[in-house]
Amino acid sequence: MTRDLGGARAARREENRIIAGRAQVIFLSASPSAHSPGHTASIALIADEAQDIEEEWFDRQFRPMAASTGASTVLFGTPWNGRTLLDHAVSQNRKLDAARLPGTKGMRLHHEVPWQRVAESRPMYGEYVRQERDRLGANHPLFLSQYGLRTVESAGRMFSNAQLAAIAGDFPRLAGPVAGERYVAGLDVGGDGERADATVLTIARLRPDRACEVVQQHAWNGAAYRVVESEVLALARSWRLERLVVDGTGLGGPIAASLQEALGDLVERLHFTGASKSALGYALISAIDTGRLRIFANDGSTEALALRRELAACESRYGSGRELRWGDESGHDDHVVSLALALRAAESVGPARVAVGRRRG
Repeated sequence: MTRDLGGARAARREENRIIAGRAQVIFLSASPSAHSPGHTASIALIADEAQDIEEEWFDRQFRPMAASTGASTVLFGTPWNGRTLLDHAVSQNRKLDAARLPGTKGMRLHHEVPWQRVAESRPMYGEYVRQERDRLGANHPLFLSQYGLRTVESAGRMFSNAQLAAIAGDFPRLAGPVAGERYVAGLDVGGDGERADATVLTIARLRPDRACEVVQQHAWNGAAYRVVESEVLALARSWRLERLVVDGTGLGGPIAASLQEALGDLVERLHFTGASKSALGYALISAIDTGRLRIFANDGSTEALALRRELAACESRYGSGRELRWGDESGHDDHVVSLALALRAAESVGPARVAVGRRRG
């Protein structure tokens, strides 16, 4: 393909290159599975989304491309957990900028543009960012890093005291469904027999504004799967659940399959992977920060105490590729995982079905 640049020379594209006269731009993948060595950067070596590039791989495969020419290396991206290729470059460049004596000449090495400045010239972008802030919450890790240009805390408690206070509702735990209300649930499947982790069912009601209120939790410790399956099925029918998201990973597979056979399409079988659990964690943080998730009042019950204890003990770590790894190292986070599955059910269920009929006469 050849494109007119409005001058004497024209640019053409050949595979992963754009060529204009004697100048050319070569586009390479930074994936460790890609073949990239053998190139030379004569003017600049540019890495986009540098926070997602493995630092050791970049240093070994790409930095040598500028060694013989002295070409500048330019990294673009947003901060993450303080341990990425980009984060390390930002830290080093800030130190060099700060060490430069006032009044001396030299190019500043670190540059950043906050979203508010971009919005001054691109109002539509500003509106988009504000919508993201409303959707995710101003303190959501993704919003802080991608738009606030702040490094997220690499490890620590997943929920602050303020978030734990925000999720606490003032409504009572319900013994059964209330006429006219809509309910969804999440089921985290624990071990069978002597395993210490529990199987937990979280039931939540949908508010008219699509907020999610947890009104009940049931836990089975060491119960046989056939007992759990039978009781969950009875509860699903009793509460007239519109959506049930089930942990279908490993030992949960048979229960999930059986519930799907009995209840049909209202059951979603979710396989836990790093990506799927990361998404559940981000959804929890967002729902708490935006007031879309609350739990029943602390009535001193085993379920109420267990849920609050697990929420306070949950820890998070932000890994490569913006993956959120979360949970309790002891493995006792079943109530929180079930809560996250119930939230997924609330956010994936469709609008209320309206009966349509024909009037006689």
